[in-house]
Amino acid sequence: MKNTPVLYQFNVFALLLCIALVTSCLEMGDPELKTSDELLGRWYLVRVEEPVKTVAPPADSLQVWLEFATSGGSLEQRTGASFSVRGENLVNLYAGSAIFNSAEQAGKLTIGSLGTTKRGGPVRHMAFDEYYLRLLEKAVSFSIKDDTLLIWTENEEMLLFVR
Repeated sequence: MKNTPVLYQFNVFALLLCIALVTSCLEMGDPELKTSDELLGRWYLVRVEEPVKTVAPPADSLQVWLEFATSGGSLEQRTGASFSVRGENLVNLYAGSAIFNSAEQAGKLTIGSLGTTKRGGPVRHMAFDEYYLRLLEKAVSFSIKDDTLLIWTENEEMLLFVR
């Protein structure tokens, strides 16, 4: 059996190749799950951009924030499933549910009807709150780069958030 060293070397090489492939697959992970996890947490509104104008929260206001959280379950069970969404705008608190990263389309986002508290406040703050919530409920997609979240609506408005 003169081929034993060659066969041994081939087996070792094949084993190392398999280990390298498995390791690289584990490191890559599922891009949809990674994006979903990146979306989770609290985001602060910087501005809203419409096709013809840019709208920012009033300068004398507190920060408007949005937070996505899991509704439980493993990563695999959560993909395309409902997540909780809550936040605070200029006057009221709000909460609801969101669905993002369906199996068919990464970056897809749907925010359901949002319930709000009924506190009163300055008229311009109340008007901004209504405008902001209406845009969130029209969300169709999102993207994340570094610590910036962009949410687009069906009418091409864009909400820009930062961590």
